Amino acid sequence: MKLYETYFAIEQLWSQVEEILIGEVTEGPDGVPVTPDLALDWIEEALSKIEDERDHKALNVACLIKNFRAEAEALKEEKLRLQRRQQAAERTVERLTTYLEQFLEPGTKLKDSRATIGWRKSEAVNCWAAPGMLPREFQRVKVEADLTAIRSALKAGEEVAGAALETRNNIQVR
Repeated sequence: MKLYETYFAIEQLWSQVEEILIGEVTEGPDGVPVTPDLALDWIEEALSKIEDERDHKALNVACLIKNFRAEAEALKEEKLRLQRRQQAAERTVERLTTYLEQFLEPGTKLKDSRATIGWRKSEAVNCWAAPGMLPREFQRVKVEADLTAIRSALKAGEEVAGAALETRNNIQVR
């Protein structure tokens, strides 16, 4: 039985309880006559089995979560290691490009079977003024919600239009 199937098995068990208690069913699954007292013992045993299996399955899923969390952490570390290597290689490219620029006349073209060196023109804006000193049409403004201030206001009893404090239950697997 899968973890999600335990939920349906418990639901089915409770519907059988209802049928037995209101007298619709007088026989158990094995064909033996059932009284409400006898049914209660049978159902209690069946429920205990299903719950034990559910708990076992849930712990197995928790172990899977821990394994995938460890794998994700290892991959994150590997990604950081590769990122540092990438950054070092990019810095080396910049350093060597600057080295070439220093010792070649602009416009010099060189070519062989392994590489080609050429030059191209480009334009860039050199803005040395602070953004606040520029005219408004040349400024960008970014507006974001201050969630910390909203949380504090809501906890203090204030009403904030478009926001509400909600309590969540988050599962933890350790």
